[in-house]
Amino acid sequence: MRKLIATAMVLSAGLWIASCTEPATDADIQEMCEHLNKVSAEIDATPAEERVAKVEADFADQQKAIESKRDEELATMDKERDGKLGALKKAEEKAAVGTEYDGKKAEKTAEFQGMIDKLGADKAAMIKQAREKAEADADAAKQAVDKCVAENQGIGVSKEIARCRIGVATADEYWTKCK
Repeated sequence: MRKLIATAMVLSAGLWIASCTEPATDADIQEMCEHLNKVSAEIDATPAEERVAKVEADFADQQKAIESKRDEELATMDKERDGKLGALKKAEEKAAVGTEYDGKKAEKTAEFQGMIDKLGADKAAMIKQAREKAEADADAAKQAVDKCVAENQGIGVSKEIARCRIGVATADEYWTKCK
């Protein structure tokens, strides 16, 4: 009989203590799970716009480098042509040299334009890949949050624990600091 009375007292004390803590709302649990997703860094949550902007910046730098090299080579050709033209006296010879260098410059420009066109195609493919990766990561993050919410609803997470977990900076603190 004493054991029964002691057990009843312990259970009632536990229920009384449990009733003192306010349970976390569904919104608290949702926010807690989203924060876990953010601090665990298992899924890249970078938005598609930021990923695309990075790709565009990288390719803009590459295109500038190609255009700079093209302009440098065309300027070198102009200097060569001007040097040859300065030594010539006859108009026919000057016209032939001018035509020759115009052809060389056109070839060089076409060569560099091919590089720029290929770069544009590569850029389009990388942008598409960045968008697809962002979408896949967003889906994975949503699934992870939904799973976390489902696991934490109905197990008695208190509002205090949820607030604590929302405020931590690392996944380790999420699991060890807030109990």
